[in-house]
Amino acid sequence: MECDERPWGIPIDKYMRVETLVDAVLKLKWARTSLSDKFVRECFLEWAEKSILKATTESFCDYLLFLCSKKVVKIRAVVPIQYLAVEERFEFGPGSIIPFGDGFFSDLERNLESMEASKADRARLLYERMKSDMKDCAAFELELIAEPNYAQEISLQLATDMVGLLRFLSPASGEASLMSPLSPLGATHVPDYHVITLGINKSFSYTHGMAAETAGYWLVSKYVVEEMRRENLEALGQLLLIDGLSEFARSVRSSILAFSRALTFPDMSDRLIFAFSAIEGLMLKDQSEPIQQNVGERVAFLTTNDPEERQSVVGNFRSVYRMRSQYIHHRLTTIDLSELNDAFENIRNALAAAVENLDQFATRQEFLAAIDRRKYGA
Repeated sequence: MECDERPWGIPIDKYMRVETLVDAVLKLKWARTSLSDKFVRECFLEWAEKSILKATTESFCDYLLFLCSKKVVKIRAVVPIQYLAVEERFEFGPGSIIPFGDGFFSDLERNLESMEASKADRARLLYERMKSDMKDCAAFELELIAEPNYAQEISLQLATDMVGLLRFLSPASGEASLMSPLSPLGATHVPDYHVITLGINKSFSYTHGMAAETAGYWLVSKYVVEEMRRENLEALGQLLLIDGLSEFARSVRSSILAFSRALTFPDMSDRLIFAFSAIEGLMLKDQSEPIQQNVGERVAFLTTNDPEERQSVVGNFRSVYRMRSQYIHHRLTTIDLSELNDAFENIRNALAAAVENLDQFATRQEFLAAIDRRKYGA
């Protein structure tokens, strides 16, 4: 950069070398799971400034390790999840989904006793506002050893992905008419409406409510958790962390998250498009394959052994693909809800079957080859 025709800051070629250094540091597993790129970058710039001023003689590696010894600490991160209520804590991947309410804030308020009066008053106001905003939430809880910036980044990312994976087990995943606003607090908005009517006789009326009438809370009891465990809750939790997953497991993870995202759209046509994109990403070998025939037939042969049921699945996909084509190419939104519900159930069953086979295949191509062998009687 230049200021008054004089160079200022770090030249772009030098800055790119800093970014290369940051990338190299974050390739180390201990750094990748504890440090943000911002922390490493600021550490380097701080070290460079002190080195130029002769304030330190340490190498950058030693300086980074010194800062890590001060900043990397054990942290408990809690991310509120809206439109979710749980009866009791249950584990999901590296974290837990917990009830969230007065008990959590009571623990926080005990810290006020050791604060100065002015700070305690401000903290108390903050706690009250948080309680009001988060009163109907559950939460995702995670313990990690990290510096604070990384802890915030990774806990929000993991909470977002956790919700996507968990939403796959919700009632909305098999019911196309249902919208699922389940998400980290504030991440998904349920549209509402406001109407004011004024009559000629000076009458006045104001009406408001949710525009997406099928959106609602998901109440997870102990019984529901047991049901989810029978539906491979533990296997879904193992998909939360990408490191160590096979190529096939990553593909399944990606398709489940895409299908789950479809459930968050208020408009049913948008749900249709995203849901089918999700299953196509898993069921097609490449972009050159015919979509309708291969997706429908592979889902049919994956999910049932009954010939009539297989024909029904293929027919259902053919029908819903026509609906999708009408919407994409002509913006026609006439939807056969019964057919669409069946399609969502078929997609969900296919993805659930893929989860059951996570340990059987290393790659997506192996998975598809196994389906095709069943399809052709091999």
